[in-house]
Amino acid sequence: MKRFRIPLMWLVVIVVMSLVSVGAQVFQYGDTNTERLEYLRVNQLERHVAVLEQRAGDTWSYRVFSAWVVEAWLRMLESVQVADVALGFVTFRLVQNALLFALLIHWYSQLGFRADLIVLALTVLVWAMSHSNYGSDLSFNTYFDVIFYVQGMLALHAHALLIFIPLTLVAALNRETSALLPLLPL
Repeated sequence: MKRFRIPLMWLVVIVVMSLVSVGAQVFQYGDTNTERLEYLRVNQLERHVAVLEQRAGDTWSYRVFSAWVVEAWLRMLESVQVADVALGFVTFRLVQNALLFALLIHWYSQLGFRADLIVLALTVLVWAMSHSNYGSDLSFNTYFDVIFYVQGMLALHAHALLIFIPLTLVAALNRETSALLPLLPL
């Protein structure tokens, strides 16, 4: 069985891009680190709990996948004595962004892009991500939506069309736009 190995250069790119993007995303919440973390402890937690309790309002109440995964992450951190919910949200976004960047590097590599173009594309994405959370907290479901679509493009590129069935079913718990996933092969 062939093992998947990611070159050190790409690991460095993923870590740096993840740290920069999360830093930019969290920076917009308040003027000091204390204010930023308190914003996440209050506002992000309030939205998270509202989704879990099915009282988040139209569309948000149906976007349960990201809330379930984040809740599992928070409980896992709590079990290892990391009880700060703000740190939980930030580290989850860090892992989520790293996953997105890793998938994009893989996809762009499959398309034959040179390394410098991949880094440029990720840099533009990080810049766009730094402006994407205004008035919407950390929007974990939005980033999962992008992750599901990148997975769809990877499946399409690999001619693995049957993957679209389970991918769409799981993605439907995340966001209603996932109904468009099966249209990618068309």
